[in-house]
Order: sequence, then C-alpha cells, then structure tokens
Amino acid sequence: MAVNLRGSWLCLKHLLPLLVETGKEGAVVITSSIAGLRGMPEIAPYSASKHALIGLARSVALEYAGRVRINCVCPSGTDTPMVQRFVQQRPDWEQAATNLSNPIGRIARPEEVAEAVLWLCTSATYTTGSHLSLDGGADCGGQGVFVHTDVRDEAAVAALAEQIRSRQGTATDDYPTSDFDALMAVNLRGSWLCLKHLLPLLVETGKEGAVVITSSTAGLGGMPEFAPYSASKHALIGLARSVALEYAGRVRLNCVCPASTDTPMVQRFVQRWPDWQATTNASYPIGRIARPEEVAEAVLWLCTCATYTTGSHLTLDGGAGA
Repeated sequence: MAVNLRGSWLCLKHLLPLLVETGKEGAVVITSSIAGLRGMPEIAPYSASKHALIGLARSVALEYAGRVRINCVCPSGTDTPMVQRFVQQRPDWEQAATNLSNPIGRIARPEEVAEAVLWLCTSATYTTGSHLSLDGGADCGGQGVFVHTDVRDEAAVAALAEQIRSRQGTATDDYPTSDFDALMAVNLRGSWLCLKHLLPLLVETGKEGAVVITSSTAGLGGMPEFAPYSASKHALIGLARSVALEYAGRVRLNCVCPASTDTPMVQRFVQRWPDWQATTNASYPIGRIARPEEVAEAVLWLCTCATYTTGSHLTLDGGAGA
C-alpha cells in the first residue's frame, strides 16, 4: 500500500495544485491494473491496492473537473522486469497468463502502455474519472518526461513538487497525510487484519462460512472531497473479490455497499450542515437515507441465504444507481 496507494495519493496531493496553477487544463494518468477490475487469488493486497487507485482517480477527477483530467490505465501482464522475475520463478507463467487473459496471444509491451498513457494525456480531452483496459496501444504523438521518485517517501514527492514548482509556481493540498493514513488503517488495514486472523477459524469448523465486509456506494463511484474514503471503499471490494476466490468452497465473502445511512456519523453531518438531511433525502428515489436495520438485514441475508453468492457486492442506495 505504501507504494501503490499511498505513493499515488502523495503524488496527487503535491502535484495537482501545480497543474492547476498553469492555468491550462492538465492531465494525470494513474497506473492501475486488470487486478483493479477483478479478483486476484493469492495476491489480494495487490488487487485491493489497484481497485483503490481506480476509486482514487474517480473521486479526485470529480474534484478537479474542468481543471485536470484524471484517468487510469489498467494493463494486463506487461513485459517488465517484475514480470521477467515471475517468469524466472515460474517458467510457465507467461504462457498461462497469455492463454488466460490475452486473446491477442501475447502479454503487453511497455511501449503500448506508454502510448495509451500518452493518448489519455494528450488526446482524450473529454475523458476523466475513467479507466482504460489495455489490449494494445495507439500511435500517438507527443513527449513526456520521466522523473525517478520514491513515492513511499513524502519528502521525495515534495522534492519532486519543488522541481516542478521552480517552473510553474507554488501550492499545497489541504488534506493531511496523517488523516489519510489513519483512514486507511481503519477501513482497509483493519478489514485485512480481521480476514487474516479470522478466516482460518471459519475454515477449521469444517462448515462453509460467510463473511460480509462493509464497503459503500463510495466504493462504486467517485466522491469529490472524500477521495481517500472512496479509495478505501473501492479497495474493500477488491479485497473481497480476491479473498473470495482464495476461499471459494470454504468461506463466502461479499460486500454490502450502502449509501448514506442513519448512523451517528451521519448525525454529525446534520449537526454541522443542517440542510444536509433534506438535500440528501431528495437525492434518493426512495426519498430517504437508509436505516441501519436495512443494512443489517442485507448482511444477514448474505450470511445465511445467499449460498451461491461470493466475491460480489450488494448495493443499498435507495434506487440512486438505477
């Protein structure tokens, strides 16, 4: 998470304001993966991080709409040094990956991914908050610059921003990195720790178990001004999908994705913004936010009755997504 998710967040935090200062519409492309679109057994944390990046891009794209376009590329297996290490450890991996997911008959070339990124940066002027699944590249013109930066290190990312700032101006983002870390520690790491330590206990019973993770409608779309929250909820769906494949036949894992629900957290919203309740109620076709017992009943159904459902998510949004 320090590289894939937190590192990407730090880059957005420090560099997006610089793009805005230019006065011209900018473009950012985040590298997710096909692992961000489906479950990946045995590498669930990786898949969760790539799901999270799509959620991050969706949310921040809404915040910066009209100023910076933010999209993701989702390549499948690509001929990189990491993949070459896979091939050395498992000589049959490349052919297996090709047969499984690449109808073109080979894994992607790095330049094809680069061309897709360049296209999103230069030509996709009406595309933001989206993701491009790669099975080939387009012949695009343009020029980019690569700057090696350890994105795990906030100081290194800040130094990168200073290099750009020397040409383009100054700015900082308002969202504290400590708040980002605290949110991920609860929403994502906490869920992962529960799965890590408790799933084996369910398996030991010898009966098929069931787990339901609470994601959110924020895990299905963008949420401006709450990008880290949205990213964490996207990540939970990726985590559930992947671990569900690992434990298939032993434990069913699903997510519930409720919209706004009448909880103490929502009541704090109402106290801070008195008109929030009426405005939010009006946004749902059903005409109100969810009740906690409605979410609880959905969880109970997934645990007891949904015996052929695993790796899925159940949306409780009062018809907003219809």
